[in-house]
Amino acid sequence: MKTATPKQIQKFHALLNELGLMQHKKDLVSEFSEGKATSSKQLTMEQMKLAIEHLEGMKEQSVATKPKRDTSLDRQRKKIIAFCREMDMEVEVRGEMVADMHNIYKFILKIGYLKKDLNDYNSEEMPKLVTQIKIVRDNVVPKFQDEKRGNWTVTNSETGETKKAKDILKK
Repeated sequence: MKTATPKQIQKFHALLNELGLMQHKKDLVSEFSEGKATSSKQLTMEQMKLAIEHLEGMKEQSVATKPKRDTSLDRQRKKIIAFCREMDMEVEVRGEMVADMHNIYKFILKIGYLKKDLNDYNSEEMPKLVTQIKIVRDNVVPKFQDEKRGNWTVTNSETGETKKAKDILKK
């Protein structure tokens, strides 16, 4: 009986790594060789074929049961980030203005209606947060806009005190 080919061995190791099973390699080799082999190089071509088919089946099963990412939540998060960027929550990176995610996360924790991280809002909670941030952007923050570059200000309706949106986040 011919031993496994280098190509088979390479595929076997790739699948073990991909599935996070490398620590179980010796157990799998022993199982597919009926206790006769201790190394994947000692498996026959047929044994290796069966081992690879077994691992590919595990891979297909893990892909089928893996929860799909909620693209609706991603779109809503991006909308919130866009609203925050309109409120001057940006930083310059290599000459380009990008979302200041550190301050956006702080802002959501501080004013979000559930006081939790942006990524912790679920599909039932996120629409209300989007609406809340839109209201802040539309009604509270843009009362005044600096001519330079959109330095948004917030006016406290109770005290009449005006602050820049960025300064509110520093607290």
